[in-house]
Amino acid sequence: MVSTNKIFMKLLFLLIILPLTTAIAYASSWVAFIHLPEKFKLVGTMTAVIISDLIVLFIVIAGQIKVLNELYERKEKIPKKKSKIEKKLSKT
Repeated sequence: MVSTNKIFMKLLFLLIILPLTTAIAYASSWVAFIHLPEKFKLVGTMTAVIISDLIVLFIVIAGQIKVLNELYERKEKIPKKKSKIEKKLSKT
């Protein structure tokens, strides 16, 4: 069974990864802006930002799906408690 601490650590990891990858995205767009010729600066910068943001989006969605799957598996393993009425009905 997956502990709650591991799940929260994975969520924290996602919260740390998101700003780092966003910083990389804008750094790559800045590099594209500096090194490309004048007529390609806008297109190159926007392309770098879009590609980097798509990578960030993929990482975050994949991480969230993994965490949600672990939460769902954990929920399945926890046995349901019987209510008082169900206990009385099962005795008779």
